[in-house]
Amino acid sequence: MPPLVDAAAGQEIVTIRAGKLAPPGCQASRPRRVLGSMAGCLRRVPADFDAPLPAKILDGFEGR
Repeated sequence: MPPLVDAAAGQEIVTIRAGKLAPPGCQASRPRRVLGSMAGCLRRVPADFDAPLPAKILDGFEGR
């Protein structure tokens, strides 16, 4: 927060991004997201997803 207070007071702030000086007042750019880019990559949830776990696995969670 102190750099923001200094900027509000009119002092110049030097921004370094990836080891290089960034021009003052520049915004961090993010690549545009492409909607639907994961289409076909995800698998369907199996029908027995909500089925109770076997006793051996439950015992492992409980430290037995």
